[in-house]
Amino acid sequence: MCFDTTASNTGSRSGACLLIEQQLGRDLLNVACRHHVLELIAAKAYAVCLNTPSSGPQIPLFIRFQDKWDLIDQDQHEIMPDDHLTEAIRHSRNNLIAGLKLHLSQFQPRDDYRELLELSVIVLGGMPARGIRFRRPGAHHHARWMAKLIYAVKIYLFLGQANLTARESAGILQYVKFIVSVYVPAWYAAPSPTSAPANDLALLKDFVGYEDKSLARALADGFARRHLWYLSESLVPLAFFDEDVSLGRKRAMIEALSSNEGSEDLTKRAVVDLKADLSQKTLADFVTKSSRMFFVTLGIDDGFLETDLAEWHDDPRYIAAARKVNGIRVLNDFAERVVALMEDYNLTLTKDEDQTQYILQVLEAHRGRFPDANKSTVTRPH
Repeated sequence: MCFDTTASNTGSRSGACLLIEQQLGRDLLNVACRHHVLELIAAKAYAVCLNTPSSGPQIPLFIRFQDKWDLIDQDQHEIMPDDHLTEAIRHSRNNLIAGLKLHLSQFQPRDDYRELLELSVIVLGGMPARGIRFRRPGAHHHARWMAKLIYAVKIYLFLGQANLTARESAGILQYVKFIVSVYVPAWYAAPSPTSAPANDLALLKDFVGYEDKSLARALADGFARRHLWYLSESLVPLAFFDEDVSLGRKRAMIEALSSNEGSEDLTKRAVVDLKADLSQKTLADFVTKSSRMFFVTLGIDDGFLETDLAEWHDDPRYIAAARKVNGIRVLNDFAERVVALMEDYNLTLTKDEDQTQYILQVLEAHRGRFPDANKSTVTRPH
């Protein structure tokens, strides 16, 4: 099951995932959408960096920037200087730009995914293949969470022309520094199922070691307690098929399959104590005897685990297992795509926000008067 990690899906008593397993009479792999988890992280980081409560769906800072867009000189954008980057990224800026360009050369399912990549390349001082150009700021309500990232980077690029307060400027800097240093690389690595355990462990360590301690504490705590689905004993075996995990690490994981006691009820999420020394944590620390249920659930012959790791790629059992594992979907972007589709549809009706609100009021009034209306009984309100 691939799902967004909302309470209606993951609830321990009446969550949709539990009900589906009960109806089927068997355990399923709980594959949390990695983009949705990262969406929650982006929202949390935004709240920490730009604590600007709003009573409505729109974000006032973004409205101001959108209204000012026609007055901005797009040839006068500002790139991010070294002292605005984390130390780790400062020394690998070129490698980061090269990695982002590699993602740009690959298929991106949505225009805003591509736009965030291009803006990240530009703000780091690079040149996207399509050149430097900026799209007019679009929808920015809270449901369009990707818009927060795009707007923040775009505002940073024109910080000198945006007329922000000192507090807003500091918040934008704090947020964009996190976006390009940590968030964007994690976002575009999210689709890979086999690298998910290693990526989540690396991301947790990035949060804990992040130099902005107020942001580090807020992100690390929530991630460690609620979002480590792929470090659970039921999903960490995905790392056996990760080509970037060394043979030594995989040998340690195989040993853990026989030595680490597991839970009676297979855990769906790992929980990490942030007081422990995470620098020494490896994937093997999350593997238990119960992790073998991963292979049972997927109907995989795990006999290859008893052979030399160097020979796995020639073992038909491993080849068949790798094909099945790499076919697991770890993204569920449909909800966000529906929001985008509805936003595009609304804009075909009117681009005036007051008129949009009026249309919604008319629809609400019509539904109140004609609750049983359908396509065959359409009645227009007077």
